[in-house]
Formats: sequence, C-alpha cells, structure tokens
Amino acid sequence: MKDRSYAFFLSYAPVTHIADAAERAADHWVQTLFQDLSEEVARLLGTPAHEPVGFFDELIPPGRDVKADLAEAIGAAHVFVALYSQRYFGSAWSMSERAAFLRRLEKAHTRTHLVPVLWAPFPSLHDVPELGPALTLGDGVPEYAENGLMGLCRLAVYRQQYQVVLTRLAHRVADIVEHAPLPRSRSVMLERAAELVRGPRLAIAILTVDTGEDPSAWRPYADAAGPPIAYSIAQIAERLGFAAQVVDLRAGAAAVLRAGPALVLIDPWLLAGQDTDGPLAALARFLHPWVSPLLLADRSDPRYAERGDATIADVTGRLQSIGAATIRPLLDVEEVATFMPMLVIRAYRQFVNTAMAAAPARTPRPRLADGLAAQQPEIEETDR
Repeated sequence: MKDRSYAFFLSYAPVTHIADAAERAADHWVQTLFQDLSEEVARLLGTPAHEPVGFFDELIPPGRDVKADLAEAIGAAHVFVALYSQRYFGSAWSMSERAAFLRRLEKAHTRTHLVPVLWAPFPSLHDVPELGPALTLGDGVPEYAENGLMGLCRLAVYRQQYQVVLTRLAHRVADIVEHAPLPRSRSVMLERAAELVRGPRLAIAILTVDTGEDPSAWRPYADAAGPPIAYSIAQIAERLGFAAQVVDLRAGAAAVLRAGPALVLIDPWLLAGQDTDGPLAALARFLHPWVSPLLLADRSDPRYAERGDATIADVTGRLQSIGAATIRPLLDVEEVATFMPMLVIRAYRQFVNTAMAAAPARTPRPRLADGLAAQQPEIEETDR
C-alpha cells in the first residue's frame, strides 16, 4: 500500500449485532457498489486493469493493522465517498474516518473532495451534513431519495435508476481526480473509536504462558504482521461499533469480566495437562455466560503437527468440565478475521440477554405533576 494513491475511499457503516439477516446483507451491497464504482471510474480515467482504483476496508488482508491501513488509505485517496445512513452517523468508526478526511481537507482549503451518497433513507433528514450534494446526485431520479442507493442497487426493478446515479457518482469522482487531485497526506490519524462509543465495553482478556512480558503483546500466529492479536480483535470490535479494552486475566480482571461481555484468549499449550488447581481453576471463577473462551493456536507451529489436535481436544474437554458452554479454536489469522465478528456479537448478545436482563429495575423517583405527587420511572438509555 505504500506510496499508492486511490481515486476514492469508500466509507460506510458495517451492520452490527442489532440487525437481522436481511439487514446484514447490506454489507454485500456495499461490496457490489464498490466493484461497480471501481469499474466505472477506471473506465473514465483509463486506469489499467491491474491497478487499484478505490479502497474500502474489505481489501485489508487478515492480520494487518486495520486502523493503520485505513489511515494510510484515507491519506492516499483523492475523493472520500461516504455512504450516508442513520447507522453511518451512529458509528464511531465511520465518523472517525470522515473526521480524518475532513481534517485533511481543511489543510488543503477545500471541501469538494468529500462526496456524500444517500445510501439508505433517514427517518428525518434534518441536520444531516452535506445533505444537499447527496440528494443532488439523484436529481430527476425520485426513487433515489425514496430508497437510497442501496435500495436501487439491491432491487432489479430499479436497475436503470441505479446505473444513472452510479454513472453520475463515477463522473464526479473522476472529475475531481483529473482537475483537482489532492496532495498525499502521511499524517492522517483516526480517533480512538472506543472512546466515542457508549455502552458496555467488550473485555479482551489473555491467558497465556507467563514469560514476564506484557500478556497483551502475545502473538500466537507466526505469519501475523499486524498488531498483537488482542489489539487486532479490539479493532474488529470497534469497527462493528463496540467499545473494547484489553485486560490481563491475571491482574484483577474479575470486576471487568462481570461488568460486560468478554472474550478470553487462551494459549492451549498453557492449559494442556494442567490440574484443576492451576490456571484452569482460576479461569472457572470468570466463566459467566457472556464470557467466551477462545483457543488460539498456530496450525503452522511444529508442535501443532505433532500434538495440536489432541491438545485442543484435551483443553476443550477441560474447559467444558468447569462450565464453559462454547469453546472456539482459532488456528490462523484468517479464522480470526472470519469468525471474530460473530464471536463479538454473540458475547454482546449473551451479556444483554442475561446480565442486563437480570438487572433490578430502578426505583421510581417521585415527581410533581399538576400539584399531585406522581411516580415517574426513570428510563435508562442503552447504546445497544
């Protein structure tokens, strides 16, 4: 990615745990738009087929530092195409991408390089930034304002309208690239999305061999070039719109694991053959229903070829014996990238369905209304 430039950066809000299967299909339509827009822009700019035209997060290989790669791509893109939806403006990560590009535009004294798209209609369009340019993209296409570009993309009956808006978007991107290219920025920084998200934090705890080093630096996969695994998982959670924190299971993490959903990253070589009075017994105290143990082992490790399957089976059985309901082995960075969104979502659902559902209701506080003493329950807002 070094020294590579992009005609456009596609920014969108991934679908989170609150969505059903139909809504989660929205991410598929983002990918469809990205491919269609890349082809149109490449045709207009005459870009060779082997050269990338645009960028979005699905192009980042597993094991990379997602935040660093996104920041670099935002600094190398001439146009920022933002897929506006109600979810977009509720996503801390998406808004941090937008804010990073806007800071870049402030230095260049321009705003025209941010190209908004109405991706999904809003219940209310008041106070939506850049609403005018987003709607102008669909002038003469009323179906665009009614359904958003995603609706046109996913419904065959609107194929012609989709092509009209897509072509306009591609021309807008190509015109900016040809007539007002942005100088590359190497100082783009994304805000910490976790600090912008309300609600319970996902704890990522680590249980591995005590080497005297910080457990959060653990790297179970030899071919992973990005940050330590715990921080890679935290980035996946934040990209989904959740707050996350990395904790050391041995350093008084009990309160943290009681307070919110948690993933425990376990080195199976530590627990193999352990008696119940060792780390396994300590782990038993933390196994709330919303705490998910994950076994991280590298299938390319010579030890795994010798006894890896037997070790995973042994540790799985031991974890089940102390009350762990679901144990997931993850044997390479590709499996982490594939399964981690589902595991994060499941941990949150378990926490919401058990701990939060079982929390005692707040005592109603007295209020005065119309001169009479009345009881009005306080409503607590939750992020998700």
